[in-house]
Amino acid sequence: MTMQLVVGIGVRSGTSAATIRHAVADVLRAQPNSMVVLLATVDRRAGEPGLVAVAHELGVAVVSFTPQQLAAVEVPNPSQHTLRALGTPSVAEAAAMLAGSELVTPKRLVDGVVVAAARSVESEPLLGRDRRLRVIGGVLLGEVLGGRLAHRSCHRGGRVPL
Repeated sequence: MTMQLVVGIGVRSGTSAATIRHAVADVLRAQPNSMVVLLATVDRRAGEPGLVAVAHELGVAVVSFTPQQLAAVEVPNPSQHTLRALGTPSVAEAAAMLAGSELVTPKRLVDGVVVAAARSVESEPLLGRDRRLRVIGGVLLGEVLGGRLAHRSCHRGGRVPL
C-alpha cells in the first residue's frame, strides 16, 4: 500500500523549484512506496514561486500556517535559529505534523531546504467534489489556514522524478 505524505518545507526566499524538487525527492527516497499529497510551510513562504511551481508539478496544494500555529506544535528537533528568525522553533516538522499526523521523516537539510514528512490523514479527502476544504484530523483546514492555498488543484498521487 502506498503511504500518503504531507511534506513540510522550510525555504529561504528565492529558492528555485529545482532545489525544492530535489529536497522533496529526497524525502520520497527515504519513504519507499509513498507519494506526496500536500506541501506545508510557514505563511510567509506559501507564495514562493519555486514552492508553487513544485506544487503545480505534483498536482498538490500548498498549505500554510502562521508562526504562532507552528510554535504550538511540539517537535522532536527544534531549532533556536528558526525560533529567533521566525518566532517558531520549527517550520518543516511542525507544518507537516499540523497538516498531516505522525512524523515519519524527521527534518533534514537538503541543499539549503529543510524538509520533513508526516503521514497524511487518509480518512478524509482534502477537497470534496465541490472543491471546498474538508475536515482533516478534526481540524477544518479552511479556518486553520485562513483559506490560503497557493495552488487549488489537489490531485492524489503527486510524484517527483527521482
